[in-house]
Amino acid sequence: MEMTDRWCFTGEQKMEEKNTDKLLFPLSYDADLKETDDLKIYYQYLDEAFAEPRICNMAVSGSHGIGKSSILHSYDKKRQQRRDEEKNAFEKWIFKIPVLRKCKKHKRQKQTEPHFLYVSLGKYINDDTEKESEEKNIIERRILLQIYARFHKRDIEAGRFDMIQEPSCFGRLNANLGGLLILMILLLIFYQPLGSLIKSVVGKSCLLLKWKTQIHIFLYLIVFVAVVVIGRHLIYYMLTQMRLKNIAVKSDNTEIDIERSACEDYLDLYATELIYCLEQIADKVDRTVVFEDMDRLNQKDCIEIFSRLREINYMLNQRLQGEKYVRFIYVIKDEVLNELQHAKFFDYILPIVPGMNKRSSEDIFRENLKKVNKKLRELYGEAYEEAYGEILINTILFYTERSAEKSLVYMAAPYIKDYRMQYAILNDYGLFFGLYYKNNIKRLKVSKFKDMAEQILALAIYKNIWPQYYGKVTSGESIELFPTNVAKNKKLAEVLVDSRYQFLTYENLCYLGYSRDKLIYNITNYIKGGKVYRNQIEVISSFPGDEVHVAAINEFVDLEIPKNETDSNIEEISRLLAEIVRYYVRCDRVFESRVLDKRDIHLCLRTLTFLDEEEWCEYINKVKNEVYWLLDPEAGDIFDVFKNCLNVEFIATRTDWTEKEIEIFVYGTNDTEKYKGIRLHAKDFDGKPMVIDLEESIRQRKIQKVVPNITA
Repeated sequence: MEMTDRWCFTGEQKMEEKNTDKLLFPLSYDADLKETDDLKIYYQYLDEAFAEPRICNMAVSGSHGIGKSSILHSYDKKRQQRRDEEKNAFEKWIFKIPVLRKCKKHKRQKQTEPHFLYVSLGKYINDDTEKESEEKNIIERRILLQIYARFHKRDIEAGRFDMIQEPSCFGRLNANLGGLLILMILLLIFYQPLGSLIKSVVGKSCLLLKWKTQIHIFLYLIVFVAVVVIGRHLIYYMLTQMRLKNIAVKSDNTEIDIERSACEDYLDLYATELIYCLEQIADKVDRTVVFEDMDRLNQKDCIEIFSRLREINYMLNQRLQGEKYVRFIYVIKDEVLNELQHAKFFDYILPIVPGMNKRSSEDIFRENLKKVNKKLRELYGEAYEEAYGEILINTILFYTERSAEKSLVYMAAPYIKDYRMQYAILNDYGLFFGLYYKNNIKRLKVSKFKDMAEQILALAIYKNIWPQYYGKVTSGESIELFPTNVAKNKKLAEVLVDSRYQFLTYENLCYLGYSRDKLIYNITNYIKGGKVYRNQIEVISSFPGDEVHVAAINEFVDLEIPKNETDSNIEEISRLLAEIVRYYVRCDRVFESRVLDKRDIHLCLRTLTFLDEEEWCEYINKVKNEVYWLLDPEAGDIFDVFKNCLNVEFIATRTDWTEKEIEIFVYGTNDTEKYKGIRLHAKDFDGKPMVIDLEESIRQRKIQKVVPNITA
């Protein structure tokens, strides 16, 4: 743990100063890292690399989310601070000279200090539907766009790429001059009708008529000069934009093919343009260009683009003199190094040691969670004194911070080893908690809602790790939190939905403002959507045992399943009820079971026959032990789990009983007085007819035949 804590600066220090009293954690890089001893070591190696003229192509390697960009941005800022200190020290010394002291107040305005040029590219979607060649061209075009977008036209005057700019005074002047030129041309074209008009209005004594020859000559000269100047600019522009593909000389004529795109790849097509641009802006970007997130793209394309950029860097530095070289820095993951000869490709590789692993992730997550909870206590602890706000929120939030082995943080954090993912989860957790707590504080009780904060945290984890499933569930498209086979983070999914802890259930959507009745309605409709009983059985078999699902199944049993044997699909109905009984037993919710309530006795017994002996015995035993079956003072120790079934009084009139049905019935009651003298006609396990003494069977707790294999 000491080694882990030592290197754990990249994420923790981001939060130490800025986010102690904040609810949210920014997901972008942090240029204000706390300068720890470990960070100073990285700075030292970067200083050495920047001072070495032979290092022009440099890699910063490490896995995603460990702080590579933050280190580079903070180092960039550190270099600016050093330049400012040196400049201030020089100015402090120079202004000690009496002659120059008077010039201090006339010191020119401070110019913007150079920053690294960052080119951030990446593919942040999870599918690969784009064509590889087309994608590579798009990447190269985006590289050029980001480089040019950083600067103005005045920085690269001869560049062919123009960004949209606000109209300038020079542009307005050109427009006015163009308007005057058009006016002069119109005067030269229509001078005769204009002369006639002037004669008719002012007479022949007008000065314009006396000097018309001189005016014509003057206008012709101006138009001629303007046309020459404009033509020169147009020809120059066209020649700089065109490329000669080939010149064919034939006997009769000469053919010249002009091609504007002599090659397919943008970096090849505009290599000279890019070299010129970087040469002009080198000092403005501290002679450093950083390429980030390109390793998220197609790996083959990424390496090809790196190769072209390396060639461009070599050609660029050939044009520069002395130590004024430009360095390219590639921020990549370690897997990229495996795909190329990295020791030869890069001049230097700076590895970034991960600050989070399976052990430290729990401590980091819990410490950041405490910071969020601290702010939540400040915001909502004193909001409603009548609801014991401070005591209530302290108790609720305590469960998320505890370090017990059964806590959510202890079980889930080892699977969340990415700083950005942890921060995104905590941001959502704080928001979800605040929205629900403030709107429901008056009805909250510690005994019922002690797991509330932990369940909201589980919901935030679910939203960020599996956003595709979260979207389907919250939109009502599905009620299944996870499909049968979860491909991504399967172990974490198992932790969240584990029935022993119930961190994540469908009922958690109530924390987002969904009503419990609406959730029950969605589940009931989902079951009915199976239409065929067989499909409904499959649906119910996959249900978790939370309260909302149990309530939905109770509603489905009451409203959708027939209570009498009038349906032609009686066997399928019995199988469906049997699956529901299994669900109650599996979830330990037998006390909420309504299968035996107001339903035909034969249908109930037939349902139980589709269960294994251990299953129906367990079910009947749990029903017998429920309080509401025993609260009959007159009955004493008498029990009868089938007393609420329909048509129990007509049990002796049926002749289609089976031995297994009677065996289950006998197991479920000990009321010999109620069934005194009743004999039942049934069939044994071999299908042969038999007569059963029901009273004696209940007394002996097993089937007692009157006349074996003889019908009465």
